Amino acid sequence: MRCVLDYAFGKGSPTQVLYTDDWNIVTREEFQTLAPNVWVMNNVIDTFARILNDDPDQSVKSNLKFYFSTIPFNMLCQNEPYGGSQDSQATEGKRLENFILSVRHEYVTAGVKSLKGFHLLKL
Repeated sequence: MRCVLDYAFGKGSPTQVLYTDDWNIVTREEFQTLAPNVWVMNNVIDTFARILNDDPDQSVKSNLKFYFSTIPFNMLCQNEPYGGSQDSQATEGKRLENFILSVRHEYVTAGVKSLKGFHLLKL
């Protein structure tokens, strides 16, 4: 992980892709949002969640830790993807439904059958 960050803050084109997977593409410029006093890009957070979930030393199954991307949270905050309904009850229900589907998709994709037994981390 350290070598990725050293490389990201090194010399090179800001548009150079430094990381890609089936969900994320992150450029050098986006990785540099990890600098102090800078708003961190969602795809950088999502990338770290993916890397930590795939890291054998952070094994999801043995440590009972799972790192979620920002995608489920974004499902709760957006109106546009749900047809822009003015009916707040319908919009709230659709947001919650999409949040649950997104959370489920993330842990199933990581090979976790259930989140039962996992502990919530308090920040």
